[in-house]
Amino acid sequence: MNSLFLLCRPDNQTRKSTASFKGKTERTSNSSLICSILKAFIQVLTPLADRQSMTDFNENQTVQTATQAPQKRKQVYGLLILLGLITAHFGLVLFISGKDYLYNIWPQESYNRIYEQPWLSMNIRNLGFQTPGEFKAAQAQLKVEAQRGLEKNTPIPHFLLGELYNNLNQPQKAIPAYQTAIQQGEKDTLSAIRYRQFLDNAHAALAIIYYEDNNTAQAQQELAQITKTSQNREAYLLRAMKDTLDAPERGDFHLLLGEAFRSELKLGMASREIKQAEQLSQSPKLKQEAVNYLKTQMPNDVKDLSPLARYYGLAARSAQTVDENLPKAASLFEKSLKEDPQFDWSYNELAIIYRQLKDYPKATAYAQNAVARNANFYNPHLTLGDIALDQEHYPEAIAHFQSAKNILERLPLMGQESILANIENQIAYAYESLNNYPKASQSYQAALRLAAETDGNTDADYTYAQEGLARLSQLEKQEQAALTESAHQLSWKK
Repeated sequence: MNSLFLLCRPDNQTRKSTASFKGKTERTSNSSLICSILKAFIQVLTPLADRQSMTDFNENQTVQTATQAPQKRKQVYGLLILLGLITAHFGLVLFISGKDYLYNIWPQESYNRIYEQPWLSMNIRNLGFQTPGEFKAAQAQLKVEAQRGLEKNTPIPHFLLGELYNNLNQPQKAIPAYQTAIQQGEKDTLSAIRYRQFLDNAHAALAIIYYEDNNTAQAQQELAQITKTSQNREAYLLRAMKDTLDAPERGDFHLLLGEAFRSELKLGMASREIKQAEQLSQSPKLKQEAVNYLKTQMPNDVKDLSPLARYYGLAARSAQTVDENLPKAASLFEKSLKEDPQFDWSYNELAIIYRQLKDYPKATAYAQNAVARNANFYNPHLTLGDIALDQEHYPEAIAHFQSAKNILERLPLMGQESILANIENQIAYAYESLNNYPKASQSYQAALRLAAETDGNTDADYTYAQEGLARLSQLEKQEQAALTESAHQLSWKK
């Protein structure tokens, strides 16, 4: 209970609130009232806790007399009343302050003055900077905002400044910006609650920076400060990093971390971790998977993307998957390619987007470009197969899907069964559309076997294959009935 008394030190009892309430003047804090209630609350809890401790250590204690029972009931009632008072207090604050109080708890402030958007949509990665000059302009503006943030006691501009430096690959500038954001957000208990999301993201960014710099002890410290990893935008990377730090001898953890870095377009780190997985693994299968991943999912010439190429790639992916703004995503991917024309992943993503926009010539050209840059890159073969299916070019679709299947069977990857199950379903559908039911049935059965190896009873590919086989069975029955009817008619005519 000493920690509760720390909240009620004399220097905290009459402080002024530094938060802005949309034009309202500053008001005195309610901490004095809260502390009074807490102290009374502790006074009731202490004798109860002491009595319980005595009971635990002295089993032969004399049973309380009948006159003590009413006193204990009074203490329990007092405790319930105090709990009710605390709840009522916060309810009253919400009622009086209304929208302004909630506005203060869940802030919509800062960066929207520049772009006139709420901060929830303000990710420095997808602000749509078009040139390096716009990055510099944003940096200058954020420095001004950060100074105002010091006055307002808000960490948001400092956090966004750290994000900008991080995206410009300037970690030594990003670190103090993130650290200042954390200091601002942890000035008091209410701020720590209010800005928890920013604090978690700042700790996460610092953990990644320190890990990349081989400062594993500092990375672990930052990871330990994150309250909800699952809500972080890089949750998969953070979980993989934590597992690797906890068990650095595990090759499989390094492989998963490499895949996570690849997803974040940190190609140098991805390559480092995957090679580490190959070296550490005692399993020949895992060693081979690491080698195959480098061949099928990484560029032939592995090097870090330029800061702008990576920024445009991440911003494009956000526009594609979060905003579902495909034209914007295509524009950003094309900018990423101008910055780094060798990154085959961008070509395939553009092929996927233009296929969704039904611009099949552009989609085909980009997918073919991706194949030409890396013969082991199976993903663009899948995209070409999907394009052919859309246009009902079924023999062509089968050829593309078969090419992807051949690569995966030659260079097997961890968890590839679900990919192969999907490919078999696509091939089966193409054969079904060509009325080649025996070949379709063969592929559906293969999909069923593969999907069953990956929790098939709940897998979409498993269900799709089951439905396909049922549909083929019905079609074959109809075909057989038609043949029988035709034979009867011929016999009647004779």
